Amino acid sequence: MIDAAAIERLRELDPGGQQGVLQRVLHAYQVSLGRHLDEMAAALPARDSDRMARSAHTLKSSSAAIGALDFSQRCADLEHCVRTGHGLPPESELQALFDEGRRVLTAVEAMLAP
Repeated sequence: MIDAAAIERLRELDPGGQQGVLQRVLHAYQVSLGRHLDEMAAALPARDSDRMARSAHTLKSSSAAIGALDFSQRCADLEHCVRTGHGLPPESELQALFDEGRRVLTAVEAMLAP
């Protein structure tokens, strides 16, 4: 779900963990992911591809940075579909994106739990 090498790279930014970099990055990502998933869910009934693509664009990079590589790729695929004029992908792909996003959110929450 979350690439261990990406988490290790984040840990290397704060050897010993005294600055809490990993926790702060994961917390910021958790908040952003929740907000953007909600934004995408709100845009879906209206098939607002631009709103969906903006959120996917934001989540694509931040998800890759924390190691949520499958979710990052799903976001990239959605963004590419919209930006190339194909509109939103099929419902099954959108559902898979939302499902993966929720799994990532759960994994991040578990990593943040004391």
